[in-house]
Amino acid sequence: MADIVKPVVHLFFPCDEAVLDLADEKWTLKNPWHTVAMPPGITANFVQEEIWLYAQLTGGVGTFRFSVQLRDETGRVVGKSKPSDERDLSGGNQVFEEVFHLIRVPFDTPGLYEFKLLGNHAELEGGTAYLRVLPG
Repeated sequence: MADIVKPVVHLFFPCDEAVLDLADEKWTLKNPWHTVAMPPGITANFVQEEIWLYAQLTGGVGTFRFSVQLRDETGRVVGKSKPSDERDLSGGNQVFEEVFHLIRVPFDTPGLYEFKLLGNHAELEGGTAYLRVLPG
């Protein structure tokens, strides 16, 4: 049996939208995020209707399913994505992308939240993106 080697994350961030143009096989990434504000007057229990997350990875050996966890400032998991389709990385040092579309993302309180990119349930090097949530 071959050794499993986790891929390395080179880019990973939330954004308004990530769409692949099938004609030229290029991604369009709209408005990367670092901060989101709750609507005016809202200071807790905010739900963001959607967040896209784009990841660019390299390397890795083995078969992987990727997913994302959202963690609050205490490290508690407060949201997660569905796992990706299985991907065979036996080709060596290739560059590839994964995109996650999260719906109804909960933010209980203002603060700093972490998105963690996982491969086969293990955290990946470079796979942390931060999002600051401000009160409305």
